[in-house]
Amino acid sequence: MSQTPVSQTSIIRTLIVDPHSINQDLICVICLQLVVNPKECSQCHTLFCSECIQESLIKNKICPKRCKEDFKVENINRIVKNLISQIKIKCLNKGCDQQMQIQNLDSHLKQCEYVLTKCQYTDCNLQDSLKNIKVHQQLCNHRTKTCEKCEEIHKINQQHDCIVTLRKIVKLQEDLIMVLYTRLDWLETQQQCFQVKQQLKWVFPPKIAQCSQCKKENLKIRYVCEQSGVSYCQRCMRPKLKYFQCPLNHDFIESYRQKVDSKECDFCGTQIVSKNYYDQICDLILCRTCYYEN
Repeated sequence: MSQTPVSQTSIIRTLIVDPHSINQDLICVICLQLVVNPKECSQCHTLFCSECIQESLIKNKICPKRCKEDFKVENINRIVKNLISQIKIKCLNKGCDQQMQIQNLDSHLKQCEYVLTKCQYTDCNLQDSLKNIKVHQQLCNHRTKTCEKCEEIHKINQQHDCIVTLRKIVKLQEDLIMVLYTRLDWLETQQQCFQVKQQLKWVFPPKIAQCSQCKKENLKIRYVCEQSGVSYCQRCMRPKLKYFQCPLNHDFIESYRQKVDSKECDFCGTQIVSKNYYDQICDLILCRTCYYEN
């Protein structure tokens, strides 16, 4: 959301160089101050602040000057706008003694050397005029530099040792390599399990343990690699049904469950509240969809 320019806010009233020189026709008839973001009555051309007239209309739908005509709020004409924009004001920044017309205030503030500015360096909380901050930043104890050898950024007054920095980098790289090696070993083991199907043993009844693939705890483990010991839950590796029988050729019993007696499908995890298929020996329950998809 864009910020309202200072020249269009009530702050300008405090910056007027000679308040007594203001044309009385430029005074809001409601707040009795210089109009801000002015509007006028379409009939009597009386001026009001935009905010003032909005609040007034909530109470009464008539002109504050009691016009007999139908009241309608309009934007001010160009002549009145120019009169307001030419009022002489001073800069709002402390220490700046420049004076200008209202129409030039916003452009001046963008380049004023006295605008309150924070030091650009991290950990330095100094705030001062832009003019003083420019001088301060050349001497600030928190300013930084980049080492040309190891490219580490460090504070100018800190002792820097490239060897220490490089050792930290090497340690991080070594740790990353170890993580990658561990991951590679796991992937190779997993690939062996998929390539040699007969090494995956169907466990029945299922054991409760952590799945090697999804890493979730306390899951029903259905397949275990006899070579590597890698375990898979029944959601990460679904058993393939042969002729609607489990991998050990047990038949499924078709049954129905009520909502109060619902259970999760061992494959997809959805609650079964209607027809289901159950292998009592292997303790395997499937919903209708998973049963026919396999």
